[in-house]
Amino acid sequence: MSDYDHDRDPYDYDDDERFYEETVYNEEYYIERERELIRQSNLDLELEDLEERQIQEMREESLLRPVHIKPEVT
Repeated sequence: MSDYDHDRDPYDYDDDERFYEETVYNEEYYIERERELIRQSNLDLELEDLEERQIQEMREESLLRPVHIKPEVT
């Protein structure tokens, strides 16, 4: 037999129901979540592209020279 007292349970089961209403049962939640992931991915790609272009421009202006890594001789 369990000593667990369900009357003293601090867990708010209404929170579960609210969560399910806002997420699981709500198709719009998933659509918006997917859109946000796509936006973030696009921003990441755009930033990467900008960084690459900036490096290329600096090389073209001779502000940044290609780095040659010499093998370490031991």
